Amino acid sequence: MKKILLLVVLVLVVFVVFNRDRLFLRDPMGSVTRDGVPVEGVQVYINAKNDVLLEKDSAPAFVTVIQHGNHVGTPKTVPGLHWMVYMADADVWTLVAEDSNAVVESMTGKSVVVRDGKTETVVSLR
Repeated sequence: MKKILLLVVLVLVVFVVFNRDRLFLRDPMGSVTRDGVPVEGVQVYINAKNDVLLEKDSAPAFVTVIQHGNHVGTPKTVPGLHWMVYMADADVWTLVAEDSNAVVESMTGKSVVVRDGKTETVVSLR
């Protein structure tokens, strides 16, 4: 039994190492503000490159991904375990609707700043 458990853990670790840029883990301390006003009910998910996935279940519901290279928009599919982990379908998520007006101003380990016209969205991490 111990050998099987060890093998399962080893396979899981190898999977996570090879897919660390695609796996988005929930950041329970992450928060979102729009123009200085906190947005309630938004779950923040981050990956190894500090790309961000934002999900809100209550109205108005939305799912938005912010990736390096000014890739901002709604992903085509969001497979994973709700409120825990999601996995991108590729290194750059396939987007259904890309927000062409959104510009990623900065992406650090502490915050992500996106400007969409007049609206500034700040995602605070960890």
